[in-house]
Amino acid sequence: MKLKFSFVSDRPIGIYARLCNQFAVHPLVFGFGFDDNGYFLEAEGDEQALSDLAELIGSAFPLSCFVKGSHIEAIEAFSGSATELEVDSLALPYCRHCVEQASLACKHCGSAAEVEQDIDALAQTFIEQGSVSYQSANGAVTWSHLSNDALQGSGLLFCDAKALNESLHISNDGIKTLGSIEKPALLLSVREAFANQHNIEHRRYPVQLAADKIGYALSKALYKTGVTAVAISQARPAMLLSQFGERPVVLRPQRMPAPLAAFEPVNAKATYSGVQACYVEGKIHFSAATAEQDLRTDTQALAPWGAACTLEAIRQLDRFQRRSAVLYLSRQHYSGLLYKDDQGQYPWLVQLPHTGLDGGAQLSVAEAIAQLDHNAPKLVANFSKRYPERATVLERDFHGICQFSQALAQASYLVGIATPSDSEELAAQKMISAVEQYQGKVSQRIDFKVNKLEQQGSAYLQVDYRAAFRALMSYTLADESQQVALGYGFIDSFCDFVCNWVEQLDMDIGLDEVIIAGDEFDNNVLLERLRLRLGKNTKLRLPEPLDFDELSIAMGALYVPQLASSDCVFSAA
Repeated sequence: MKLKFSFVSDRPIGIYARLCNQFAVHPLVFGFGFDDNGYFLEAEGDEQALSDLAELIGSAFPLSCFVKGSHIEAIEAFSGSATELEVDSLALPYCRHCVEQASLACKHCGSAAEVEQDIDALAQTFIEQGSVSYQSANGAVTWSHLSNDALQGSGLLFCDAKALNESLHISNDGIKTLGSIEKPALLLSVREAFANQHNIEHRRYPVQLAADKIGYALSKALYKTGVTAVAISQARPAMLLSQFGERPVVLRPQRMPAPLAAFEPVNAKATYSGVQACYVEGKIHFSAATAEQDLRTDTQALAPWGAACTLEAIRQLDRFQRRSAVLYLSRQHYSGLLYKDDQGQYPWLVQLPHTGLDGGAQLSVAEAIAQLDHNAPKLVANFSKRYPERATVLERDFHGICQFSQALAQASYLVGIATPSDSEELAAQKMISAVEQYQGKVSQRIDFKVNKLEQQGSAYLQVDYRAAFRALMSYTLADESQQVALGYGFIDSFCDFVCNWVEQLDMDIGLDEVIIAGDEFDNNVLLERLRLRLGKNTKLRLPEPLDFDELSIAMGALYVPQLASSDCVFSAA
């Protein structure tokens, strides 16, 4: 009997490659390999021997967040080889062989040796002082009691996976992902009861389990005392994942990628937001920028070029150039749909508003909506009368609502999911948190319009949020119980709006693919709705093996000729 043991994955997984190589010496294994479907082992033997082998394989291969499934099938002939698979350097947090031996480096998972710590003393310090710090192989780590202040820029670490279901809106697959060998983080919404119990905001947080051996021991000790979760701040945060359909996607890697083969760039080095990219002998090398180098980064000067940098970074990974566009949605840089023309320029087909371009006198949201037509002022007046507590959000500067998350925050205020006292960032997060739980099949249609503008002799289309905000106000006046449906409709309608413009660009120039990038895509509802709407007729590409932000921009800045005189963005060779 011949059997094939398969692990479904679309990317290399170092520890799986190593285990395949190790199983090659097993007397029943005759072939193994890695192909488009993932890793596999092929074996031959009698039923009992193969049953024993299956049990051994099941216990040896750890759960990986990048494996989408596994199966066993009978085969007629072997297709694998006996050639060792290439193994990327391993540096996993810990595995079953080393988790109880913090001071030893692990030959199985590649985890580094940790400095011995008095776990009981660390736990006591946390309980008495409200926080504790220690040094891990990934740098400094601080755990604090849960509070809004402690969670600013930090994440949630749960001391035991048993507490995840009752504390978070999380699926069984999400629980498995958090417990996988890579120990990643996920952006998850806390349940209202958990938020109230700990007096923290009811929103999304990066959530993880212990990601180093000291943390594993400390979490066990604290859980015994009744501590369920802590705020965690880390010098090197855990890898942050999201989902793209059934496929895991890395929003933020924990480590720099291996050198990438690429064409020779026009600039030798580029530094952006803590990342330095440089070209050496046919490959792009990444490293952490020094404090002095990072100070040279001028985010404002780079704002118009983030999308172009990202487009170039992904294009340079291909042996043959494709006709690509990038749908780039960022909280810091200009956002929209951008491509590269035959003259080497980077025109926008459609662009979101951005500060510094619209100019003119300050205009409130109410005044902007009132300009739409003769019925609009009456709508604004009725809305303000019905919801006087929301009147202040109508006085916000309309020209200051630029990026999608800012528009989402305004939508959150208008429908009543956020309160006027909430920050813009919190209002947007509350909206995403609420919409994630939406179970409806349909939602209201929200119109997004564009204005044709011109800058420096170049025409472009700019998104106009006024009609969308007006629609939200009208629907809210008609039925204020539809808050979550309206939030979902706002995101879904925006995705439909984007699809229309991608189709237009495809008709104009012919597209091979659309790259999705920018830090706004940590909004998993936005990412998933775009996948479902845009992916039907368009090939979508994620920025892997780079990321959605820093790595892509740093590498792409090497290839954008227009940045050659921008001393603050990159340094010459």
